[in-house]
Amino acid sequence: MLTLSEKECIALINRGECFQAEVEDGAFIVKIDDYSPMVCTAIHNGHRLRDDLKKSFLLSDEERFYEEDPYTDELISSFPIVLIGNDSRFEYDLNRAKTLSTYYKTAWDKQVWEKPLSTKQRAFSHAKHESFYNVLEAIIARLEMLFKNSIVFDMHSYNHQRIAKDTPTFNIGSGQIDVERWGSICHYFERELDKISLPNLDVRAATDEVFQGRGYLIAHINAHFDNTLVLPVEVKKSLWMRRVGRFILWYSKS
Repeated sequence: MLTLSEKECIALINRGECFQAEVEDGAFIVKIDDYSPMVCTAIHNGHRLRDDLKKSFLLSDEERFYEEDPYTDELISSFPIVLIGNDSRFEYDLNRAKTLSTYYKTAWDKQVWEKPLSTKQRAFSHAKHESFYNVLEAIIARLEMLFKNSIVFDMHSYNHQRIAKDTPTFNIGSGQIDVERWGSICHYFERELDKISLPNLDVRAATDEVFQGRGYLIAHINAHFDNTLVLPVEVKKSLWMRRVGRFILWYSKS
């Protein structure tokens, strides 16, 4: 795998070249096997925390994994264009606006830092956040130029144990989707997800039942592009997530 800067990645994308690279000291991975009108992201996959932050970090690995989305990289590995976050969302959250992406002291009612991050520490993390979105913008701009329309599967996993009711295997968040324009595609995607058969599990898909898709990734793309649909998808955390990934790849080609 190559190690490239943000500018080097964008130059390759602008030339239409395929590549696989770690960007910004490994903060995220970009894989482009083919320029197809679909992108898949796993922005909360990462667990990395840089050394200068570990000294004041208070959460255990178990507490981190409760909010991080491990193995979502495997879920999307077969896609032709993939972006994977390697850094923990506790360092900076790619599904929040840049200035809000670093938690001051607490997150999800738990104290994260023994003392608040310094201005320098926050700026370092914010630069990686900005780099990710610059590369994502370059990819989508290229796809809209080639195909006019494109689609982004914004993949997450969620801990259903915190919810005291039956929850769907797949949840599509439509809160920021132009349903008048894209609603038929969203409904079709939900119906197809609902048809999945998995061993020892009752599969059910729903829209806006547990999450409404109000994250920053879809907001950012909506603000910059007119012809790209983002589908925020939450999957129950489970060991069979890779099978789900193979289905989504089949669906995106059908």
